[in-house]
Amino acid sequence: MTTRVIYSTSGYMHKNGAQIGRQCERSFGSIDIAKRAPFPEDCVSAFIPVENGCLVYQAPFGWAFKENNGAY
Repeated sequence: MTTRVIYSTSGYMHKNGAQIGRQCERSFGSIDIAKRAPFPEDCVSAFIPVENGCLVYQAPFGWAFKENNGAY
């Protein structure tokens, strides 16, 4: 299974579907590998779509699960 990660140079890219800042996408072999991977240059947030929501990385808090309640 491939895990897709969307990185952004700006935070809160998941909120209200906003696409703020420059974004890039990378694929990894698993969620664990994706979460440990270094971020591309200048990127400060990341978004991993998963079943029933997404994993969102916001510095300095780290990774958190956000339930998909229609707000994304």
